[in-house]
Amino acid sequence: MSSFENHLILVFGVSGAGKTATCLNYCVRNTDAVYVSASSILKNQTGQTTEQLRLSSASVIGQNQSILTTEIDKIRRSSGSSLLIVDAHAVIDNGVLLVPVSFKVIKSLTPTGVVLLEPPAKQVVAQRAVSDRPRAVKTIEQISRELIAERSAVQSYSIALNVPLITLREPNAISLASAIADITRIVSDKQ
Repeated sequence: MSSFENHLILVFGVSGAGKTATCLNYCVRNTDAVYVSASSILKNQTGQTTEQLRLSSASVIGQNQSILTTEIDKIRRSSGSSLLIVDAHAVIDNGVLLVPVSFKVIKSLTPTGVVLLEPPAKQVVAQRAVSDRPRAVKTIEQISRELIAERSAVQSYSIALNVPLITLREPNAISLASAIADITRIVSDKQ
C-alpha cells in the first residue's frame, strides 16, 4: 500500500469554496484515494435535499451530523482504500445562525489531518452565482463572516485533536495533493 495507508483527510470550506471540484480532481489523479461527500451521505440516509438539511434547526443539524460517524466508518472499512477524503462543512448556515458541527462528531471520524479551502469571499460569491447547485444568495460580508466561523471551527478541531491543519487560499487538485503529502509527512514524523 501507499504511504497514505488508512488516512482520513477532512476537507472543509464554505459552500462555493471549491471542495467538491478540488477533491474530485484530486481523486482522478490519485486512484488510491476515495472521495466522500458528507452532504451526500446525509441526503442518502435522511431522504432530505441539501436545502432541507441546511435549513433544519440547530438540534436537528446536530442529530444529522451524528449519522456521519457510522456511515464514514463503514466506507472506511469497506473501501479498501489507503486514503479517504471527506468533503464537509465545519459550520452550517441554517438561515438563522451558523451552526458548528460538533467536535464529538469530528473526533469520532479520527482524521489524520484537516484541510481548509479558504478562497477570498469575493471569489466564493462569484462561484456561487454561476453554480448549477441551488445555494442561498449572500453578500461578500455574509460570506466573509461564514469564512471566519469556518476557520475558527476548523482551527479548534485541529488543536483539540492534535492533527495538522493546512489552509489553501487557491484550492485546486495540485495544492490539495501538496497539502495531503505535508499532512502525511507531519504525521509520520510524529510517530
